[in-house]
Amino acid sequence: MKSKLLVLLCICCMYFSPRAQVKLDITSGVKYATGLRNWKNKRVDSLLLDIYYPPEATSKQKYPVVVYCHGGGFTGGTRADVASDCDMLRKQGFACVAIDYRTGYQVDRTRTECNADTASLMMAIYRAMQDLNASMRFLYANADSYYLDTSNIFVSGTSAGGTLTLFDTYINDSIAQIYYSYCYNALGSLQTSGNKLPYKYNVKAIAPMWGGMPDLGLITKKSVKPTILFKGGMDKNLPDGSGHFQQCSNYPEYLAGIGVYNETIAAGAPCVYHFNPLGVHPAYDDLFCSQNIGCFFRAIMANQPYSKYLTYYIPSCQ
Repeated sequence: MKSKLLVLLCICCMYFSPRAQVKLDITSGVKYATGLRNWKNKRVDSLLLDIYYPPEATSKQKYPVVVYCHGGGFTGGTRADVASDCDMLRKQGFACVAIDYRTGYQVDRTRTECNADTASLMMAIYRAMQDLNASMRFLYANADSYYLDTSNIFVSGTSAGGTLTLFDTYINDSIAQIYYSYCYNALGSLQTSGNKLPYKYNVKAIAPMWGGMPDLGLITKKSVKPTILFKGGMDKNLPDGSGHFQQCSNYPEYLAGIGVYNETIAAGAPCVYHFNPLGVHPAYDDLFCSQNIGCFFRAIMANQPYSKYLTYYIPSCQ
């Protein structure tokens, strides 16, 4: 009888005891989207992401999320390109998520400059937005399994990744149907590609680095997000304000740098703009960016936002 009671007691202790803590490090190759097509209409079996947890992270708590988008001009690049960036952000307490997204568009091979098919380029950006959204739907739906704090989701990226960050922040299905109907009609909704998980997430703030967005008055009091951005004065890809992408008259007009800063401030959101007059593309080193991004995102989480316009390598951390 005593042995039976002892066994029963052990079973009860196992059942009711708290779940053992698990040390978290890097979770690689997580599938977040399937059943896709690339720009050549060839099948893309799946898209993957990697999650970089803070050095002392355990399964005891959940961590704020930074979804990080790689660069590559929408012609290439992979999530591995931002491994060092994510390593720096995870050391500041964030779960940094590096994602793959679809790339590629048509160019005019008879020209050496300004040779992008602009409609095809926009389709590439649209696919990338679909993929970024699919990753965030996946992370939100699986937050318990991956120990993620869905009340603190941030998006960041460099170059094309910075442009993707801005486009995705300010273009939804309604906007797409007005300005990019050819993309919407050909590729469908921005929120149903790659997986069928519900769209419930909310992005708290963004950190685009040397990226741009359509100059269409999309930053409004209703749509604006807290932003920290970085740009170089000698960057020939993007204007510091408003102008043609890559200085090509046949390319769309983009808003970048001081233009994004001014419109964000005017719409009532906090914004930090780091402008390096001597910076090119990229404008700053990874460590400087990650340190200041971490400070800004933590300030947003603490409800202590700030706005600054700083030049050269003056840090914005408070």
